[in-house]
Amino acid sequence: MQKDVSCHTTRAIIEYVRRERGGDIGGLLRDLGPDFATLPQPEVYLADLNNWVSSGLAKQMFARARELLGDRGGL
Repeated sequence: MQKDVSCHTTRAIIEYVRRERGGDIGGLLRDLGPDFATLPQPEVYLADLNNWVSSGLAKQMFARARELLGDRGGL
């Protein structure tokens, strides 16, 4: 996995969705790809400020957050 986005970004997405959906982040973290399929708690990795992920994963999470929160606007 090419890593070029700090998990500061993914942590912010997770925290925002959690706050806006009353703690429910399940839909945000589903099917994140093979790198996360074997992790028992992908949220732990994605919220660790010392980790990095691909920009594609961050983009996927932003898109899901928009979908889960009902924002149909595009980039």
